[in-house]
Amino acid sequence: MKICIDAGHYKGYNSGAVKGYFEGNVVWSLSNLQKKYLEEYEGVKVVLTRSDITKDLALSSRGALAKGCDLFISNHSNACDTESVDRAVVIHAYDNLNNAKDLGLKIANAISDTMGLKQKPQLMTRKNNSGGEYYGVLRGARATGCPRFYILEHGFHTNKACCNWLLKEANLEKLAKAEVEVIAKYYGLKKKATTVPTVWKNGSYEGKKARVTADVLNVREGRGTNFKVLGKLKKGEIINLSYCLDKWVSIAYKGGKNGMGYIHTDYLTII
Repeated sequence: MKICIDAGHYKGYNSGAVKGYFEGNVVWSLSNLQKKYLEEYEGVKVVLTRSDITKDLALSSRGALAKGCDLFISNHSNACDTESVDRAVVIHAYDNLNNAKDLGLKIANAISDTMGLKQKPQLMTRKNNSGGEYYGVLRGARATGCPRFYILEHGFHTNKACCNWLLKEANLEKLAKAEVEVIAKYYGLKKKATTVPTVWKNGSYEGKKARVTADVLNVREGRGTNFKVLGKLKKGEIINLSYCLDKWVSIAYKGGKNGMGYIHTDYLTII
């Protein structure tokens, strides 16, 4: 799955009701956290529309990066004239393309629940005078053929409580995780398997196999780097193990004394 994430604004853009709050800064942090957590899932690639926080990019350029993606998200915080407004707003395809409302509502609820917003989350759409998407990033994403595209408004930065909440990095972590969990569940994504480091003990490893984790691993004539190199193993190779002593494991190897070679266990993972 390929996902495009847009930090809606650049550094220092849109100050909030609390000193030090800038929409561009907050959504940049949030976007990068979303990328981090999404890429913990198998087969997920995330594209960011900005390579750094200072870049000011055209709406069309950002939307165009959704080409070849399954999902486009543009992160924002909202604004209005009434300080008490604090709801989450999710803007989706005007024609409910690919049942956009379904995922949109789930994300809106996740934002609202995580931030503890008092007002009911809102889904909305808007057309331009030509009958197409009003918002440039959504118009651009639709033009690429991206099946689902959204603007996520994470509360209102005209609300002091929202600003104070979003200014805390720990809260942005919670928010990113909550949104990513909704997306992962919706698309049936699975977490990548975590590799548990092998703890090597002296003794027999007969009948066990290991995978080489180094780009190139030397097979030596004895247990130690002072012994002659008999050959090399490549990353990913699977080998049969024999006996481990002092972090050196013996393997059957043609050309070695008694048909054995020795490799260091720091570059192996038992499978």
